Amino acid sequence: MDKIKVTSEELRRLKESIDSLISRTYESFIKMSEILEGVESFIKCQESERIKTEVRVVRENGTLIIEKLRAHNDSLLEIASSYEVAEQENIAVSEAIG
Repeated sequence: MDKIKVTSEELRRLKESIDSLISRTYESFIKMSEILEGVESFIKCQESERIKTEVRVVRENGTLIIEKLRAHNDSLLEIASSYEVAEQENIAVSEAIG
């Protein structure tokens, strides 16, 4: 049987690193959204409603992407927990066998 090549500790460290990256990405996205909101107020032409709609769609999609990244990253903790439970069960069986 092959060994697990990733430890639960590595998964937890990876999750923390990715959390940090997601947070920085979200902060940049918020700044971009604020800039776009400022630009919207200067747009007064036939295309202004279309542009405002597109900006709103970008904001909504960006928010959805960040939420999905966070949820996906949270799955690393679930995997780490599963590894730990399996390891504890293996230890218990090994001790029972003797």
